[in-house]
Amino acid sequence: MPLAAAGLGLLAGAGLFLLIAGLSKGGMGGGDIKLMAVLGLTAGWPLVLVVFLLAFLLGAVVGLFLLLTGKKTRRDPLPFAPFLSLSFIISTLWGLQLWQWYMLYL
Repeated sequence: MPLAAAGLGLLAGAGLFLLIAGLSKGGMGGGDIKLMAVLGLTAGWPLVLVVFLLAFLLGAVVGLFLLLTGKKTRRDPLPFAPFLSLSFIISTLWGLQLWQWYMLYL
């Protein structure tokens, strides 16, 4: 991976999560920001966007399931690192295909 792609992945990953942390007033922790920075550096650009989108999709599906089954309430925290980690693994295996598919429908 070119150094520029790794650097852009780092900046995009950390930057997006810093923005979310600032806007959500504590909804995103410092550990999530650091993890996303490392994942962005490792995945590079544009796969960091696949990691980002997939993590939020997985988190939303699991969170909705937990709400509907009564296992969590809206006030309960839901750790985000597992979704980041799983989405990174999926992106490593099929990220380019997912990115190309996503760009077809954008």
